[in-house]
Amino acid sequence: MMNGMNMEQGTIPCHIDGCDYFATGWCNQCEQPTCGAHCNQDVYWCVKCVEESANKELKKDRLIADEVEATARAQNILAKAAKIVDGKRQQDYGSPAESFLKVAAAWSVILGKSVTPRAVCQCMIALKLVRDAHSPKEDNLIDIAGYARVMEMIEKDSHGF
Repeated sequence: MMNGMNMEQGTIPCHIDGCDYFATGWCNQCEQPTCGAHCNQDVYWCVKCVEESANKELKKDRLIADEVEATARAQNILAKAAKIVDGKRQQDYGSPAESFLKVAAAWSVILGKSVTPRAVCQCMIALKLVRDAHSPKEDNLIDIAGYARVMEMIEKDSHGF
């Protein structure tokens, strides 16, 4: 007896839509009456429960694959930003800490108020965010990551962390 019903051979229809057979047992997953023709005999699950379980696994696999792809893309963006900031850009323009200190001094004169190298990085990141909102491009993300890296370098130079 399950769900308050007696299982008498040939009296309870299988719960699978379109099935003309009578139930021979209960699905161990949903506890609905089911015939053996629609069951996974190893676990005695009805076909609906087996399909639902398979769909959940497919969705989970897709989510994992999407997460792996997103992580790889993010690492690629960060690697590209590091290559630019730590590589040729630094050779061409010198230390980011010195360069952004000079930019901050110039902006301070133009704006008539004190601007820090950190604020320069924040403003450049804001510029890239606005551009990306208008036209999403990987280049914007690389630049945002690059400016964050420069900010870290400036902080390290000035605070030693």
